[in-house]
Amino acid sequence: MNKKLLKSTLLSFALLITLFYSNKVSADQNCKVYKDYYYFLDATDKSTYVSEFEASEIYRKNSSTFVPAGEASNSEMIDQYQIEILKEASSITDEQVQMDLNTYYTNLKKIKQSEEKELTIPNGKSTVNIYKELETEENVVRHILHGKWYTNGQENENIFIPLVVKRDNSELINSSIIATGELEKFTDIKGTGIKFEKGDKIFNVTVERSILESDIEELGVADLSDGGNYHKAMYIAPAVYYIEYEYCSYNAQIDYVKEGTEVPIKEEDKLDVSYTKSNLEDGFNETVTSPDIEGCVTKEKEVDVKIDGEDFYEIVEYSCDVPKSEQTGDTLIYVAWIVGLGALGYSVYYFMNLKKQKSEY
Repeated sequence: MNKKLLKSTLLSFALLITLFYSNKVSADQNCKVYKDYYYFLDATDKSTYVSEFEASEIYRKNSSTFVPAGEASNSEMIDQYQIEILKEASSITDEQVQMDLNTYYTNLKKIKQSEEKELTIPNGKSTVNIYKELETEENVVRHILHGKWYTNGQENENIFIPLVVKRDNSELINSSIIATGELEKFTDIKGTGIKFEKGDKIFNVTVERSILESDIEELGVADLSDGGNYHKAMYIAPAVYYIEYEYCSYNAQIDYVKEGTEVPIKEEDKLDVSYTKSNLEDGFNETVTSPDIEGCVTKEKEVDVKIDGEDFYEIVEYSCDVPKSEQTGDTLIYVAWIVGLGALGYSVYYFMNLKKQKSEY
């Protein structure tokens, strides 16, 4: 008898818990920290430097390009800075802000052999290569290489990247200029009237090379030619820029229920009527019209959905003329509650009575 009563009590508890949580919604925003390394490489033939230094002590060369601006235009920036490139790994004191040339060219080759993405830019399209080094639930580490240079308004394909990939690191390191050169801060040009394809968000970045004659005195030159006499004696100028940011996506949900309950409205005995959207950006908003449901009315004709740094959830109640079939279903639910509460009450009474009987003996 005791075992039967215990079993009945446990089943009643399970039933009550199931009923209580059956219509609860649990949806959390999804946030990731992106750590993006942007790689730049410029190559100039030796004769250009010779002629430039005859006219001036310093050779300044400005080029700009376009690269992906992360996962969303409203990402929260955490940090950004230029990585210091050093000749040898033994000179590195802080791997967070420094990189040696061998690592640079090794990574550059991995990037070039990785995923290629077409990017919409102001003058048309360009390609970028993205090498994903690490992805976890919390972080994504990516290495990104741009496609086109813009120098003095002229568009040029970055023809040296494929040639560099074919050369040994030692030759590339020997011809690399790293003493000077700067990158301007990235400028997000989303929203400047340029027509982008869905999902395209880009940075414009300017790379300025300020090179002294002393910077190349001890350098060899690289052969970046695939044949012929072009690009045989080249100096290479590498650079890396780091951007760290957090991007969060959010969820929105509206549940339509019977007034005074958490019982979802059903339309023609099909799926529950509800509104759900996921992967929304912060600031998303739209007005949702409450559905017309036969036999039911609601005072909330519209709901303003707005994502403001957290998920959106709202309940809209309907007053309904409940058909007999649904009344039967509701009656069974109430009966289940009564049975559960009754079994719970009886179990308490039984144990109290049993305890009393034992104390009398």
